[in-house]
Amino acid sequence: MTTTPLLVELDEATLTAQRQRAATWLATLASLQTGYQQLLGRTVPLVRDPQVRTWLTELHDAARRHEAAVDEIAAGLEVRPAAPHPLTALTGAVLGLGRELAGQVQGLLAGGRGPAWRDLRQLNLSNLDSMSAFAVAEQLGLALGRPRAVDVAFRVVAEKSAHQLLLREVFLEFAADAVLYRRDV
Repeated sequence: MTTTPLLVELDEATLTAQRQRAATWLATLASLQTGYQQLLGRTVPLVRDPQVRTWLTELHDAARRHEAAVDEIAAGLEVRPAAPHPLTALTGAVLGLGRELAGQVQGLLAGGRGPAWRDLRQLNLSNLDSMSAFAVAEQLGLALGRPRAVDVAFRVVAEKSAHQLLLREVFLEFAADAVLYRRDV
């Protein structure tokens, strides 16, 4: 068994095909992040608790930065995102609205009171989906040997991980109020 590293050089056609596949993934990533950002933006005004509203506003600001990070990752991978930004924004908007609607229906059926609390449930799922998509972009950067893309994606995943904990804690903090006492956040 050898302990020396094995280096494999890819021909230009193979590398081009792999970069195109990465670009397609970045379009998916952009749509997921836009959907999360838009759902978060619609949730903030629904929240009555001033501290929670402040936290969610800070998360919304970060979500906008994370949308811009997709372009940084693309530059680091030396690709153009597969979908133009207007299409990505539209897809993200539809995805965000769909998740919001699904969350409202599921929350009502489960007995949860208040649209803000039901949106918090969907935000947990949406952020996790987006965070996972950034983690895939990080892996693509590693596979393609693009440290700039890896650095950007890693930074976003770390920040979104902290956001995930906050979203979960806020959701759980108000669970008894929403379900047992029929009060919103």
